[in-house]
Amino acid sequence: MPIPRTFLVILAAILASWAGPAWAGQATPVGSIAGKVLFPPTLSTPPANQQVMLHTIKGGEVVNSQSQTLDAEGRFHFRSLVPDPQYTYLVSIRFQGVTYHSDRLILTPEQPSLEQVSLAVYEATEDDAALTIPQDHLIIDVFPTHLRISEVLIVRNSGDKAITSAHFPLPTGFQDFQVSGENLNSLLQADQEGVKPLSPLTPGDRQFLFRYSLPYRGRTFTLSKAYPYPT
Repeated sequence: MPIPRTFLVILAAILASWAGPAWAGQATPVGSIAGKVLFPPTLSTPPANQQVMLHTIKGGEVVNSQSQTLDAEGRFHFRSLVPDPQYTYLVSIRFQGVTYHSDRLILTPEQPSLEQVSLAVYEATEDDAALTIPQDHLIIDVFPTHLRISEVLIVRNSGDKAITSAHFPLPTGFQDFQVSGENLNSLLQADQEGVKPLSPLTPGDRQFLFRYSLPYRGRTFTLSKAYPYPT
């Protein structure tokens, strides 16, 4: 039940870099990325010595990670970056044991700097009472021995904390699970009963795209799907 290797390599590198950043030389480093980490309103100031990291990705591999300490207002500014579309960048931060990361950022010769990147972090909780499923779309392709199901699942967190314990059951006997899309926040890990997000569910909506197969015998098949949250 694989997750695309590129996603796992990038996510693993981000997590590993918090144990010790890797460095790699790059040419024409004239770009920059600056912004601010948005902390929960319960914090009047950012935590002291809070680190933030910038990861450089090329060809699906993290080739460089660097860190710096946020200032008193939660701001960061990474300089000497390569403004080339073959490189993408991710800002990440580990807060209360949970790692958050930005969308992919691209610098170009025409736009070598990004100055208003924001990354929100939240208090973490395992209480999933704030989760609902406003939409779930299933596209079913029928084959002689199995069904191939493509699913678009939208999950809503109506609370104000990041939920780390979400789990979504899949029909009994599912096989060949695959995640679609290129957003690291939409990665899912399959187990024997269903899937769980690899990133915390922050307030708002999150869309997941994935596929799986259901083998069957005979001429009929009853598809049963349970939802653990209000739908």
